[in-house]
Amino acid sequence: MNRLKNNRMLLTVLGICVMLAIISAPCIAASSIPVQATISNITGTVEVQKGKADWSQAKEGIALSPGDSVRTKEKASCIIKWSQGNLVKLQPLTTIKIDKNEFTPTTGVEKSSIDMKSGAVHVKAKRVSSAQSNFEIKTPTAIAGVRGTIFSVEIIEAKSTVVKCQQGKLNVKSLSGGEVTLTSGQMTTVISGSPPEQPKQMSVEDSSGFSAAAGSLSEPMLEITKPLGSGDKVSTPNLTIEGITSPGSLVEAYGATAMSNAQGLFSLNVNLQPGKNQIAITATDTSSKTVQKSIEVHYQHGNQGKESSDSCSEGQVLVCIDPEAEGEKELCIANAAVPARIKQGGCIGLCSDCATSDNATAEEDNQRITCTSEQVLICSKSGTTAQQESCLPIAAVAAYSDVGGCIGACGACVASSNENSNIVFADTLAPRLEIFEPSSNFEPGSGTCTQNGFIIQCGFMGFADPDAIITVSGQKITVNPDGSFNQMIEFSASLATITIVATNSTGNSTVKQILRTIDETKAAYLIVTVNPASIVADNESTATVTVTGTNILGKPVTGAVVSLSASTGGALSPSTITLNNGTGSTIFRAGAGSILNTVTITATASTGVSASAVLTLTPDYPPDITMH
Repeated sequence: MNRLKNNRMLLTVLGICVMLAIISAPCIAASSIPVQATISNITGTVEVQKGKADWSQAKEGIALSPGDSVRTKEKASCIIKWSQGNLVKLQPLTTIKIDKNEFTPTTGVEKSSIDMKSGAVHVKAKRVSSAQSNFEIKTPTAIAGVRGTIFSVEIIEAKSTVVKCQQGKLNVKSLSGGEVTLTSGQMTTVISGSPPEQPKQMSVEDSSGFSAAAGSLSEPMLEITKPLGSGDKVSTPNLTIEGITSPGSLVEAYGATAMSNAQGLFSLNVNLQPGKNQIAITATDTSSKTVQKSIEVHYQHGNQGKESSDSCSEGQVLVCIDPEAEGEKELCIANAAVPARIKQGGCIGLCSDCATSDNATAEEDNQRITCTSEQVLICSKSGTTAQQESCLPIAAVAAYSDVGGCIGACGACVASSNENSNIVFADTLAPRLEIFEPSSNFEPGSGTCTQNGFIIQCGFMGFADPDAIITVSGQKITVNPDGSFNQMIEFSASLATITIVATNSTGNSTVKQILRTIDETKAAYLIVTVNPASIVADNESTATVTVTGTNILGKPVTGAVVSLSASTGGALSPSTITLNNGTGSTIFRAGAGSILNTVTITATASTGVSASAVLTLTPDYPPDITMH
């Protein structure tokens, strides 16, 4: 009893220390970081303007940052994909500018906005993750604020905006004042200088036209809002799954069903099996279209029937100190103390269980395997011989289940009524690892990544288990107490595959890889040679200038444009060459000269890299010396 009180006192002191540490810790302001969007599904002529640069042809997968603009020509369209999951389809003759696209890892707040100049867009927006998050479409007359929906916005001669809500819910404000809320199947018009018109139902023509224009965006949506992440660990067999989908959809998961309400919200309860549960959630809308998402939940079953008023925390095990003792005799001990407890008597679990258990005094000949001080003997399956006994690392004695074997020799736990509370299994669950930035196929200059010479610096942002150790290509990243991480990492520009590894305290790992987009047509290294190295400055002599170029991977480049210049003494023709299979050449023609001279010939690629070589010019005639 004294030992239990001492433990409680120690926990109280530790709790006070933790509270004081929290109170005295400095407040750190939550900082947001910019995240990227990308262009895809391009048809026809689509152009992009990076910041204030000139308009250029858009390419599949090109990254967009705040301040960038996109426009579609006649009969053209494209889809802009946000890394947070939002999709915006630009219809023909549409121009938009990305105003804001940022994420705050510590709070989960996402803020995005689009300045729409002209045309029409169809939007499929995921349900926002917090009350502070928002996704807005701004026009010359209105602002549409999204809470998770499929809708369209059309500007008519810059004087009015028509907003149609196909699924979900959104708020529409007039820049002149006034606001309305649209639900599924409703629309409104905002005329310059006036509040929004009252919502009205979309006609059959409006609905069919919407579906035709939206294309793939009109597929049913499905967002899971609870549980928040895949790979969660739970200690109860009942799990509530919540989310949003198309109104009136049938949602099915693990044998449970539910119907989404008029706002598309749904909630259903499923029963978990001990261990890993891979749960497929399927939503079928009123037109029989289906969408499916999967989540992984690990049910770690604790000691069943525990009667002690003291709850063991993670990393502890309930033990009976002495079955014959009076009063308080059950205690939570650290996993590391399990081997010593087995040797000292008592048992793991409630005293009422082990009082009649042979497991309290397991015979030495039953324990034919010798475990180290950092291991625990377990029977992986009860009712079998010693071949099923093994030594389990103490760090893995963290989860209990009502299936499998028990701690100790198999002969002891077969006859033990404590079997169901002593049962242990190795924790083989891989840790959670979600990477928000950078995205796969990223280029330097997109998202949080920049390049300086042959070094790339990227901000790696995501979530993992709080106890996980994260490495990026061998470099360690700091994980915050809430599991978030956001850290700048430097690596060589020649690294094409970036490997991120999360390893938890039990040694289980999750590995993810990000593939970089490397443009092999860009020159990273140049070499300039001149042959011959010396010519006469006679207005006729020539030398061949050869440029050799390789990319960041050391491969010869084809198509790289190189400009050449000479410091003095003659001219280059042509002054611009295009490398083919890594080489290109031009001719230097000497001018007239009467003194020894040197010429520096410099080659510069479009990537900014350059190299030089020196040519010697010998005089064609002696200098004019006039005698006085």
